[in-house]
Amino acid sequence: MKIFLFIIALFVSMILQAGNITNYIALGESYIKPDILLILLVYLASTAEPVAAVILSFILGLAADTIMLPLGPFMISYLLAGTVISNLKKMQLSDNAVFQGVLVFLACIVVLSLSELLKFITGHPISSHLLTRIFATSAYSAVLTPFVWFFFDKVREITGLKKKNR
Repeated sequence: MKIFLFIIALFVSMILQAGNITNYIALGESYIKPDILLILLVYLASTAEPVAAVILSFILGLAADTIMLPLGPFMISYLLAGTVISNLKKMQLSDNAVFQGVLVFLACIVVLSLSELLKFITGHPISSHLLTRIFATSAYSAVLTPFVWFFFDKVREITGLKKKNR
């Protein structure tokens, strides 16, 4: 049951991230959109067991790479971020909406910056207004985090899956 819910959440997040649905909530002329996969990463990494969190982070990174190409930068970035977040859950602050938003903001900045650096190293050009895009995406994702997190918690409640005691 858990793997089935993860697969559904993954595909819904991928469709939202890659599809035109998020264009309706995009901000500005640059179409700044929230990073749904990254919010899912932070949620899963802070609620799953450590080994499962690392595996899920890798899978989410692979999913992000299939959406955004080239293959590799997001996989590495998500894996590192998921591992760090999984270790941070010992602080038991993930029930606080402000901390959730800050965690997503910082994770988004790190993941997007590292993935852009890895793309640059492999020969891809740096996009225009990169820092603005990274900061705006991080801020937008952080603002939406408590709402998305609430939705994930409700789905977890409805399906009968309990949060692990940390």
